[in-house]
This record gives sequence, structure tokens and C-alpha cells, in this order.
Amino acid sequence: MVQNLKSIFNISHVYTVNSSLDDERTIGVFSDLTKAEQVIDQLKKQPGFKEHPDDFIIDMVELNEHLWTSGF
Repeated sequence: MVQNLKSIFNISHVYTVNSSLDDERTIGVFSDLTKAEQVIDQLKKQPGFKEHPDDFIIDMVELNEHLWTSGF
């Protein structure tokens, strides 16, 4: 079955190591928010993530939309 997706959910995990360094990981891209939240719940128990459980970010991205509309 092909779904007509209008948006996706991108998960990343970002925390500050020190004043000049952030640690950022892209976790994955998911078709619905519920699945993205389930993945985060699982990862919060894993080493490296459980030390920073509140540093997950879920970004909803609208498909087929131009996100960058101006210059630098």
C-alpha cells in the first residue's frame, strides 16, 4: 500500500560537550509522529542517550515544500 505522505518527522539528538563543541546525531526519518516518539523512548534507555534524555529534537518537514526561500 502506498501512502500519500504530506510530511515526515526527522529525529536528531544534540547536546553541548563544551563551550565550543556540540555533539549532534541524526537518528532517522519517520512517516509519523507516533513512530518517532517510540524510537526516542527506546533510545532514552541506551548508553550515550540516557545521559542526555531531554536533548532529542523532532522536526516535522512538509514534503514538496521549498524550505529555503532567500539567499545567504
